[in-house]
Amino acid sequence: MPSCSGNVSDAHEDSCENGTQGARDFFIYKYPMHEWFPDVFWTTNRSWEPRAHRPIQDSDFREWKGHFVGLFRSPQARVASAYNHFVIASLDKEEKLSEYNHSRQMHYLKKFAAVARGTVTKMLSGMYDVNPIRCEMHFDNWIMKDSQCLHGECRRCLKKDPSAAALKLALARLQKFSFVGLTDHFDLSVCLFHAMFGGECWPVEFANMRKSLFYDNYSDFLADHAIEDPYDRQIFTQASKMFWSNVAQYNVTTENCLRMCPGSNASFTMS
Repeated sequence: MPSCSGNVSDAHEDSCENGTQGARDFFIYKYPMHEWFPDVFWTTNRSWEPRAHRPIQDSDFREWKGHFVGLFRSPQARVASAYNHFVIASLDKEEKLSEYNHSRQMHYLKKFAAVARGTVTKMLSGMYDVNPIRCEMHFDNWIMKDSQCLHGECRRCLKKDPSAAALKLALARLQKFSFVGLTDHFDLSVCLFHAMFGGECWPVEFANMRKSLFYDNYSDFLADHAIEDPYDRQIFTQASKMFWSNVAQYNVTTENCLRMCPGSNASFTMS
């Protein structure tokens, strides 16, 4: 877990106040991958850094087929969360409270949703012109500050939606995941994971390690304006079917989860 102080030797790494995150490489320094987790994590070709925010390429899928795991959420909820994290969190308090800026936030939310459309599909298929997560991460510089979309980054981020071939490949790859959970049923997903693969269930597994610093219910705005992602919606629909099918197959119930994960104070809701 990241160190709150930014010091990689800091012993108090389990949680940080107000959702702050410390040294990026804290975990890697404390538990060197090549010593603790050889052949366990999908890493880059250049280092032992886990493959964070990178699409699945053909070579990656061939090597790790049957070992991918993922947590999925509805496209509107994911986009709202990403917009809150990458865009709204960068504004100061006055900008957040300003009625004018609230109107601008909604304007940019629509554009952000266009940039984010098909992101999960692109990540699963590996078929993309520019890493879609980078488009979201750099939205404020690449799109907000380039209102006429004159630069290459802006044009590539808004260039096109996933192809039919990319969606087909993404759905096929998802079907080969060894585990699929749902963010909106996180506690139940943790229980399902243990039901499928065993291992002791610890209370710390249910802790929210990275709470959002700022919040607004942008999901409602997206729903009210019928802003939807037809590509990632199909991914989420299949992920949901896989999740609930495994819940039934492994007899994951509220009662069984409470027995499996005692002392977790988790909410193992089935709906």
